[in-house]
This record gives sequence, C-alpha cells and structure tokens, in this order.
Amino acid sequence: MGTLKIIGQIELNQFWPDGLSDADTSSILVSVDQDSFFYRKDNQSAYRKTKVFYDASVVGKSKAKFVKNHKIKVRFQGIDAPELHYKAPALQNDPSVTATMRKEYNEKNKEFRQNLSESAAFALRKFLKSIDDTIVSCEVLSYNVEKPREVVDTYGRFVANVNVKKKNKTYDLNVWLAQEGWVAPTFYTSMTESEMNEILKAARRGKKKNRIWKYLRDDTSIFKYRQQFRKGITDFTLGDDFGVLLMPKLFRRQVAYEMQKKVGQFSGTISEFLAKSKDPFYKLEDFIQENYDAKLYYIDEFFNGKKFQLSPEALVFREKYSNVVNEDGAEITKWS
Repeated sequence: MGTLKIIGQIELNQFWPDGLSDADTSSILVSVDQDSFFYRKDNQSAYRKTKVFYDASVVGKSKAKFVKNHKIKVRFQGIDAPELHYKAPALQNDPSVTATMRKEYNEKNKEFRQNLSESAAFALRKFLKSIDDTIVSCEVLSYNVEKPREVVDTYGRFVANVNVKKKNKTYDLNVWLAQEGWVAPTFYTSMTESEMNEILKAARRGKKKNRIWKYLRDDTSIFKYRQQFRKGITDFTLGDDFGVLLMPKLFRRQVAYEMQKKVGQFSGTISEFLAKSKDPFYKLEDFIQENYDAKLYYIDEFFNGKKFQLSPEALVFREKYSNVVNEDGAEITKWS
C-alpha cells in the first residue's frame, strides 16, 4: 500500500458565485503538469515521480482523459456538501418512454439547488481567498492505495484529501469543511477506519456550528421545483440560503424521482422508486467490524413513509472504481 501525492494549484475563479465549482465532491479543478504526480509505498521514505496518469484515460461510466487542459477533477473523500446544481440523469431507453415524454422530461429537468449549497460554496471560496486572491497551491493526497485504479472513481475523479497552507499551517479541506459544519460525512468502502473516524470527529465539531446539521431533515416529501441553480449573483452573505435540506446523496435520488413523477414515468412512492435501482450500502458499525463480510442493505429498506430513517454518517457505500488505461488501451497496473 502507499500514497499518491499530486502537487497542483486551485484557481479561485472557478468557485461559485464566479464559476460553477462548489463545496461538493465533483467539480474541484486542480491545475497540474507532467511533474505533479508522485507515489510512495508505505515502506519507503521518499516519494517518486510517476507519469502514469498524465496521458492516461479512465474507463468507467465513460472513457475520458484524466488531465484536460492541464487540470484534473478531484472528489473530496468522505464528505458531501448540499447540491448547488444537480440535474437528474437522462431517461433510459425503454419502450414505456415515448418521444413526447422524453421531450417534456428534458425541458423540465433543471439544475436543482439545495439550501445552504451557496453558503457552503461561498465559505470554501472565502477561506481559500484568505490565503490568496486568485490561486492557492495545494497537495492532493490519496492514502492506502496499491494500484493506480484505486485512486479514481468511475467518473474519473481523483478521490482524495486536499491540503492547503495558510501562514505555515496545513489545512485539510475535507476536515475543515466537516468541522465548519458545511458538509455531511459520506463514507465509501475505499476508506479506512481511521479516515472515517477523522471525518466523524470533525463532524462532531461541525454540528455545533448550527449550519447544515441544524437544518438537516429526513422528509423526502419536501421538494421545491423552483429552487434552481442561480447564476450571476453579485451580493451574497453567508446564511442567505438557510433552510431545511435532505442528505445530499438522498436528494440526488429525490430529484430523479420527482422528475420521473412529473412526466408520468413513475407514480409510486420514493421507496418503491429506489427499490428499482437497489442502492447498496453497509452500516458503518458493521463495516468497521466485518468489512466486506458485513450484511449489505439497500436504501429503500429504511423508509417510514416518506421519511428516511438513517443519518448520513451511518452508511458506507460501495466505491465504484474505474480502470486506468494508456494511449493504446492497455490497463495500467504499475506506478512507473
């Protein structure tokens, strides 16, 4: 096992409200070059440069280059922020989906926003701007990995912790966001017990901030269609968007449910809708004790009417890895 380290820069103009990036897990862009990637085995004292990713591609949900325009995408490991702009997946090809239904669905399927998503994004941007107005140097770190494919998810995002320095003090942005109360723990099987405990400890501090934890609810009957992504906001204050919200991972599924219900593609309850996709997870205490031998559960099993019965930190989802391939399409299994 070992650690992948990526040395890069975060350009602040990418963050909302100037750009589209937020405090969520999917759109943090880090500028890199061919000399940005390093790997160190646990029994080694020094990092060694690796170039396996720079011209490589991910083969997961789709096939794409890891590095585009000298930038990579990073998913914050272990946390999930309120959604700033989530759009439901396109309707699948199915005989029951008519052309008229698909057209209506595409027209009504907007980029939906949760409460506190703007504040979470704004808070992260504000913290980074306290280091530098335009560009912040960073280290992207993926721990406890053995093969290149283990550091990226099925969307080609590097799953990692992101460290920055302010006045010679190192801040782990994953931990900072959790302890400031802007994100909820969201665990995957790729994480170790110590990594989960670090986020849990930070989240306990974050609960005292009266931010997302004060407004987190379990009722999936609350959905505001008009609450959509806002562009061009020039006057915003932290807290302007306070209000109740669902666990972000559940909100994404709620959006898909509401959109299909709106066009008549589905008419049952949200638990019945989720039963179709069978979202698997382990309970945290079971996974810590038994790892992959623990009992596997499904999200639809934990509803009481329209209310979801588990808190975000109680679930461990299965990581969906992707393959890392070279320019010839051959899988890359080594770091050199």
